[in-house]
Amino acid sequence: MDNLSRAALQFAGKYLTGSLFTAADAFLLPVAARIQTYGLAHYFDENVRIYLQQMLALPAYQEWLKG
Repeated sequence: MDNLSRAALQFAGKYLTGSLFTAADAFLLPVAARIQTYGLAHYFDENVRIYLQQMLALPAYQEWLKG
């Protein structure tokens, strides 16, 4: 995830590779969910925590959770 933090700084935007949601974000969404489930967010720096929160707040993900 340290690489995730560097990527977040390299690509200025809301998502991992910039301003558009891509397969890279979709791939990491289950990882973000596990980090939240197991309470591991405190192990990551602020940039990663912000990214994780944004991913978990996506309307499509929230709708999927509701089933």
